[in-house]
Amino acid sequence: QDLYYFVYSWCTRPEEKKKQELYDKVADLFQEVVEKECVAMKRKNGFVLLKDYLQRFSHFTTATNMIKNIFAYMARYFIPSQMTSGDGSVRPIFELSLVKWREFAYQPLQSKLLDALLKLVTAERDGR
Repeated sequence: QDLYYFVYSWCTRPEEKKKQELYDKVADLFQEVVEKECVAMKRKNGFVLLKDYLQRFSHFTTATNMIKNIFAYMARYFIPSQMTSGDGSVRPIFELSLVKWREFAYQPLQSKLLDALLKLVTAERDGR
């Protein structure tokens, strides 16, 4: 409840700059967390990588869903006003988290993930 009130107090300030600053800090937080997750996953290969990737993605989306709820006031007022004014860089909080995951975890690991998945499919076809 205190975190929701904190976001509310920032979003009700008259300075538009403060709202954007809070939004940017959340985006930076998502990016920082995802980059750390990616570093940990880069050391893995094969089935272990796939399993770890899915587990980390599940934990990340659960956490960002909770953060989305904390930022509900921002989602109701600030984000829609920015989107209707033509600012394409502002997205809903959960969508922002998924974009950061795609940019900083999925894309760097895409070839390793695809290779591991194809090896798993081949092994399944060969009956291993």
